[in-house]
Amino acid sequence: MLMLGLMPGLLPAQAPESDHVFLVLLDLAEPADIARCYTTRFDVKRIRLDLPPEAPLANLDEFGLTEDPLPGTACFVPEIKLIYETTTYVISLYCSQVIQYQNAGPYQPSAQRIPNDLILTEGLQAYLQGLRREQLGDRPVSQKLIARVVTADPIREPSLSEDGFDELMESLLDETLLDSLSEDADLELEEPTPRLLPEEADPDEDDQR
Repeated sequence: MLMLGLMPGLLPAQAPESDHVFLVLLDLAEPADIARCYTTRFDVKRIRLDLPPEAPLANLDEFGLTEDPLPGTACFVPEIKLIYETTTYVISLYCSQVIQYQNAGPYQPSAQRIPNDLILTEGLQAYLQGLRREQLGDRPVSQKLIARVVTADPIREPSLSEDGFDELMESLLDETLLDSLSEDADLELEEPTPRLLPEEADPDEDDQR
């Protein structure tokens, strides 16, 4: 049984020690948005989690030592981000897929994709799902986006090979790569304010109305 209360955060398999991580809930509406999922524009809720040295998940690869990787599917629906000091993971729990980005600075994701070192296993996925519910609530994944990007049922269809997933992501990312790079330059000048869930709204804002 996983005790979420005893697992305040995660450390990437090969990142240096850091004292915190950001867990971010995402909300994307269009397939073209996937290419920019590392930016802040789709952030709905952002939580800072402390990473004490004694955290049970000091190394994510520990799950892989005793469990087999989950079979991925031919889809990618970004749901959460884990932003560490040097690297960022964008995770699709529905599709059991992960994209990893190199950070441009401490806790600042960039557009540079790097080989993924986070392997989802049954235990790790269960932990992340529980962590998402506990810290970010039960906000459902966008069924509209799922219907537009899912090409294989994650339960019924055979697993997708790594090459097949890469081909899928290239087809999605190539369509918006140039726009993404140009808009990233704008983001560096003016970072958009993350959208908050209703319960996260600033009470002072209501008083001014």
